Amino acid sequence: MAAGKVEQFFQRENEPYSPASEGKAMLAGDTYASQEFGSARFDLRSGGAFFMGPSSQIQFRSASPETNTLLAVLEKTGEMGIQCPEAGNESALGWELRTQAGSVFPAEGSHLYLRCYHADKQFKVEMIIFSGSASV
Repeated sequence: MAAGKVEQFFQRENEPYSPASEGKAMLAGDTYASQEFGSARFDLRSGGAFFMGPSSQIQFRSASPETNTLLAVLEKTGEMGIQCPEAGNESALGWELRTQAGSVFPAEGSHLYLRCYHADKQFKVEMIIFSGSASV
């Protein structure tokens, strides 16, 4: 689900942007960019949801075989959030939310929000944990 302008593209030279559309699968290597008033929510097959805020660019990467963790990379500044699948869901993978200021590893069943921004020539992150916990 998207509100405002959200585009999907591959991070390859000369690849065109295309509008994100409902029902389209999110694949490893896909990058999504939202405009100033755009946002999107991605429903996860294993349960839970991923949120992308305004003025954000996020790349999804596949799970590494060693950790079985999916990676969402916030390029530069912006907002993202996740409601992880509940504990005990065998099809659920772990998540790493990576920003310019570091990584966050939400626990199963956690619900959190991150905002990364510039302050005093440094990247800073605000995090709100609505439920559960996370390693930073």
